Amino acid sequence: MYIFLFNNSNSQQNPTYLSYALFHGGSVGAGSANNTTDKYIYSNDTVISKATMWNVYGLAAAGNSVVGIFGGGATGGGPTTHCSKYIYSNDVNADCTSLGLARLYLAAAGNAAVGIFSGGTILGNTAYNYTDRYEYSTDINVIGIGFGLARHGLTAAGNSVIGIFKSGAVATGALTNYTDRYNYSANVVAPGAGLGLAIYAPAATGNAVFGLFGGGFYIDTYSAYIAKYNYSADTNIQTTSLGMARQSLAATGNAAVGIFSGGSYNYTDKYTYSTDAVINSTALLRVRSYLTAASSSPGGF
Repeated sequence: MYIFLFNNSNSQQNPTYLSYALFHGGSVGAGSANNTTDKYIYSNDTVISKATMWNVYGLAAAGNSVVGIFGGGATGGGPTTHCSKYIYSNDVNADCTSLGLARLYLAAAGNAAVGIFSGGTILGNTAYNYTDRYEYSTDINVIGIGFGLARHGLTAAGNSVIGIFKSGAVATGALTNYTDRYNYSANVVAPGAGLGLAIYAPAATGNAVFGLFGGGFYIDTYSAYIAKYNYSADTNIQTTSLGMARQSLAATGNAAVGIFSGGSYNYTDKYTYSTDAVINSTALLRVRSYLTAASSSPGGF
């Protein structure tokens, strides 16, 4: 019997594996980098350990239905440009073309052809609007257009047309709800509707119609707030909250559900797009913050 990937316009049936979310890296203490990689299988909500990549936290990830690109972040030696390409069908990963600028607490989104890595910091009073544009088929990485506001601790989601990069903190540490809308084909950035709250280190995922931006740090407390952003209308509405408030979590999903996991606590939220219902789901195998995630069946395209 064959098991198939979720079928969307840019994915193909594959008889070898169930579609899944891949959560990698993170910090298990103050500035400590970790190489744990968890595979979350959508169909049965199980979590298993998979091939590790490198010790890193504060990185970002994008990809299509064939590969995930995990890049940036910090190791024990400080910020890095390192990238790893993870092939979903056989759980193999290898080094790939480095980012153009070493930084951590950046964000990434993409479509079936390219991944956009933007923002970040090297710690201290710094923030960048530097953008890497990574082409999956050729492993060529070039400088993309800079974003409208330099910041770190932002997050991103998108569909086949645009990537939405929201929130974070500027170089002074002040929180912002600023939004950049990145058009993949035109390589153009424009401001969008700000998130309902100015939040640091939230996570984001979504489908082809809307993105979900949830969790993070707000003023002096963790947040469970989720904003539902309509890509075509450039509007936000508040939707069902996370089951546990936390920051520095990661999120990804397929066309049906979004998985928010990790962060300040080892807790997983499963958000069903069609009903806006949120339930507690299987936790990752190790508690860690400032991890990232990608999906073998991206929901946005």
